Amino acid sequence: MCRVGSHRWWSDAHRRYDRARQAARHIGDQRAEAYALLELGRIDQIGGFYGAARTGFRLARRIAVAVGDPRCQAEALCELGQTAWLIGDHGDAERFYTKALRMACDIDYPPAECDARNGLGHVERLACNYAAATEHFTRSWAIAIGVGDRARAASALWGHAEVVRRLGDNGTARQNYTDALRTARQINHPKIEGDALRGLAHVARLAEDWDSARRYY
Repeated sequence: MCRVGSHRWWSDAHRRYDRARQAARHIGDQRAEAYALLELGRIDQIGGFYGAARTGFRLARRIAVAVGDPRCQAEALCELGQTAWLIGDHGDAERFYTKALRMACDIDYPPAECDARNGLGHVERLACNYAAATEHFTRSWAIAIGVGDRARAASALWGHAEVVRRLGDNGTARQNYTDALRTARQINHPKIEGDALRGLAHVARLAEDWDSARRYY
């Protein structure tokens, strides 16, 4: 897995996916075009090009609807939810994630259900609906464990830690952050690693363990 900061690798991936998209369009393979658009959008999203990402996800979804590919539709809806979340449009994020969750459950597609629940967990967390957030993160984690996806599992653990920390359960929060951190380092996932370290710093600060907080920050 390449690091998010390795711009050259992301640029190379973007070029290759764009060539795949063009080839798929040239031979009339709409399903392949839709999946190439999804990957292009994900790279644009990582790079902060949210307008381009959203355009790509919307087109991927339209093509998926036309060719009858519900998995691609569910993934596009999740990514539209994530893009909306990243630009601060939490209402749209909730709407897209809810549609993705409904579709993923209808077709029994665990990866999209996991992502949709994780996204909804964050929406509910920011709305201070902690019971609903906990339910989403807990189920997202269980799905990720079930399909053997360590990155998704670590992400759900971090989300749950954010909730319980706000509820004052610093012991559970510390354990979840620690588990997420361990997994992130094992799979070389710097985004989750940074989030988990920041969470551990918050817990240490609340306990007035200033040296540990400083080290984690």
